[in-house]
Amino acid sequence: NTWKARNFALNPEAGSPEADPDGDGRANLLEYAIGTNPNFPDRSNYLNLSFSNECLFLALTKGPGVKDVRFEFEGSPTLAPPNWTTSSIAILKNDTSAVDAVYNGFAPRAFLRLKVTLQ
Repeated sequence: NTWKARNFALNPEAGSPEADPDGDGRANLLEYAIGTNPNFPDRSNYLNLSFSNECLFLALTKGPGVKDVRFEFEGSPTLAPPNWTTSSIAILKNDTSAVDAVYNGFAPRAFLRLKVTLQ
């Protein structure tokens, strides 16, 4: 609520978690979670990926002071809804500044997604 009031004092409706007032493809909830400005389009990469020893490493930077957001990585061999799972993902680090994970569920094809929710 403090973040919403600070960023949307003149237009509280634009501050809904699903809204994207700056049109950069990042909903307000994600902007809050990663510490970017919801009123200025930002194209910086907040999720860094690297590949080593047949594992995909993911590193996500959290916004300063964000303590009420849950970050969840999911993987799937297809985009079909029932196949998304966290079972092939291990969290290596989850502290106040970052979440680092490794995905080792590679098949001939693999997909990853990030779910961000308020706690």
